[in-house]
Amino acid sequence: LLSYGYRRLVERRLKEKCRSDRARIQIGRISNFGLLEMTRQRLREGSINWETILSLESFAQKIIKKIELLAFTNKVKIIKAYIPEKVKISIEGSNLKMEGPLGKSILLLDTKIFDYNIKDGKEFSIKPRNIDLNTKRIWGLNRSLINNAIIGVSTGHEKILELNGVGFRANIKGDSLNLQIGFSHDVNFKIPKDIKIIVEKQTIIKINGVDKELVSKIAADIKSLKPVEPYKAKGIK
Repeated sequence: LLSYGYRRLVERRLKEKCRSDRARIQIGRISNFGLLEMTRQRLREGSINWETILSLESFAQKIIKKIELLAFTNKVKIIKAYIPEKVKISIEGSNLKMEGPLGKSILLLDTKIFDYNIKDGKEFSIKPRNIDLNTKRIWGLNRSLINNAIIGVSTGHEKILELNGVGFRANIKGDSLNLQIGFSHDVNFKIPKDIKIIVEKQTIIKINGVDKELVSKIAADIKSLKPVEPYKAKGIK
């Protein structure tokens, strides 16, 4: 790059190579030290007309989304949930009332978006009034919430926790769960009314209840008292 003519040749070749770039490029002169200043400005998509080439994965995902959209717009489907024999279910206004061996449960229904139907007390079906992408997202969610409530009043929901650590133990004292989990003091966790907790072998905690959301929340609250540490896995898991 000590030669002036050679530096101009490098600049011309560089400009020729950059002509195929869609961006606006400005190339300066090469200095005596061999430094070159170049700026590149990306243009807006609206000012350039070019074709976008998708990868195989993006093209496949685009086809799948098209198929799902056509399947839900052209063919009406009904999602069903089966009701056990010992469970009684009824619709009163916008409330869905369920009664089973383990208790009662009430769910709020969205009657503006979905049509609900009970067939012979054995089958519960959900059908949206208008099928689009928004109702498609919450269609299965509503079915799962109702099915979880049916399971809750019939067989119940259960979460099992395990205490892992030297001297870790749990006991039931009145309406509280007493935990010895490595602190200088005992930790007492008050048990809600709708939750039943059983302790086995002082290290196994079984949480039972009708409401799946409440059972999962209580399990998460107990686990947060002593999270599992990453080295020896001591804690509540």
